[in-house]
Amino acid sequence: MKYFNINTFLASVLCLFSFNAFSQTVFEIIENSELHNTLEAAIVAAELNETLSSEGTFTVFAPTDDAFSVIPENVLESLLADPSGDLTQILLNHVVSSVAMSTDLSDGMMIETLQGSEVMVSITDGVVMIDNATVIVADIMADNGVVHVIDAILQPEMPTNTVFDIIAASEVHNTLETAIVAAGLDGTLASEGPFTVFAPTDDAFSLVPANVLETLLADPTGLLTQILLNHVVSGTALSTDLSDGMMIETLQGSEVMVSITDGVVMIGNATVIVADITADNGVVHVIDAILQPEMPTNTVFDIIANSEVHNTLETAIVAAGLDGVLSSEGPFTVFAPTDDAFGLIPADVIETLLADPTGLLTQILLNHVVSGTALSTDLSDGMMIETLQGSEVMVSITDGVVMIGNATVVMADITADNGVVHVIDAVIETTVNNIIESSAIIANDIYLFSVDITGREINYNTTNTIVFDIYKSGKTVKRFVTIQ
Repeated sequence: MKYFNINTFLASVLCLFSFNAFSQTVFEIIENSELHNTLEAAIVAAELNETLSSEGTFTVFAPTDDAFSVIPENVLESLLADPSGDLTQILLNHVVSSVAMSTDLSDGMMIETLQGSEVMVSITDGVVMIDNATVIVADIMADNGVVHVIDAILQPEMPTNTVFDIIAASEVHNTLETAIVAAGLDGTLASEGPFTVFAPTDDAFSLVPANVLETLLADPTGLLTQILLNHVVSGTALSTDLSDGMMIETLQGSEVMVSITDGVVMIGNATVIVADITADNGVVHVIDAILQPEMPTNTVFDIIANSEVHNTLETAIVAAGLDGVLSSEGPFTVFAPTDDAFGLIPADVIETLLADPTGLLTQILLNHVVSGTALSTDLSDGMMIETLQGSEVMVSITDGVVMIGNATVVMADITADNGVVHVIDAVIETTVNNIIESSAIIANDIYLFSVDITGREINYNTTNTIVFDIYKSGKTVKRFVTIQ
């Protein structure tokens, strides 16, 4: 802890007041003070000594050397190395363009400084504070004003030049600014960073239908945030840092490709029309289109693929080439048999189906898909639902238990972006009409039994369904019974 030498301090105060008997400016008071060497050096470096020696009327809140001593030495050196920058702003925050004697001050008063910020006066039990600084010597009169000695530095509200400031000050980024503020990302883009922002113009946003833009702004923390983050990169990437074919990961998690042809730089589908607008915390590049992110999806197929109990169903869907269909716009309702449901079917029957995925397997799978979104609340007892395979399955509801054909719904209403999934405990029986496939009895083998697609044992002569004949050797014969 630093202590004043009381004798030195009193001598300095007497010296300050003694100079008041002579003609002197506010700068000369500071210059002749033994407590203000750092302040004097800073004023001279910033070339404000002439201003504070002029005829104007000034009030100067003068921090002591001890006040400056709390600033790390390297920070002070950095300020003095660029005296016309932050140093000038800090010094001007200690000067008021009028004479404010201690008797003119009142508790709660706001005083505007030459820097443009306001400082607050607080008076408690006769102790006067200017913001965070205590006035330790007041009312040292000068020819051109008054000096008050304070024990701390008054930090101004410094003007910033962040990547957000650049966007906010731009005449062609009004929509982007509105979107950033709505998504609550203005604070992030005004923080330390650094950030590289690819900033779409208002013209770029004008290509988005008005109702779509309104929907995005109505839920700013959802898709809008993802789109905006896809225009921001961590770090400062100047145009000279970019190369043709480079992949850049955005804060949204997607990657955008840099393409450079004949000096024209493209980021994804957007052309850079103004590059390298540098900021305190990064750089802004103006682009002419919106970068669409690779958004995480939640389709009915995604639900199945991410499920721990639908591995066989996923394998079957992919083998049949239906994963693309079930990832499309839809909507679809999928009745999804679990692995246990498929486990009831003999393994060789499953192998036979997978060996010809575009045949019977596709028919079975399509018999579990309905066009449209049918939530459990849309189902009623006795309802017949037509599947994409062309068959109809019956809904049965008893004591709250819902059955789809021969299968019980064990989990309902797993909603997706393109429909809904209901988990069922059995494979739905599938009828295939007017399909003829001859099957010869396997020679030198013993017929054991027949099963349907659900694995249930049936009579060999069963009609109007798909039959699998199981032989002792393990071979399986698939039969389609023709209905004439």
